[in-house]
Order: sequence, then structure tokens, then C-alpha cells
Amino acid sequence: HVNVNGKPARASYDVKEGDVIEITFGQKVTKYQVLNVTEYATKESASSMYKEL
Repeated sequence: HVNVNGKPARASYDVKEGDVIEITFGQKVTKYQVLNVTEYATKESASSMYKEL
């Protein structure tokens, strides 16, 4: 399950800066905050676009 800002999200959701994405996989829940959104991202720059909470 994927929630964005506490609400269920569909695959078509447009992620914005400041969004908090919560991913539930089995019993594990992981949260990330979106720091930056660009049209294109390289593998090297992708890790600077979010932080794990």
C-alpha cells in the first residue's frame, strides 16, 4: 500500500515537493519526504530528491 500525505495514492498521483510518501510492505512501513522534483533525473541525482523519515 502507498499513502501520500496520509491518504491512499494511485499510480497516476503527481508527486510534489514536501509530500510524505508512506510505503507499507507486509509489516514494514517506510516513510520518505520529497525534497525536489524534476522532469528527468539521473541515477546520481535521484538520491538527493528524497529523504527517509
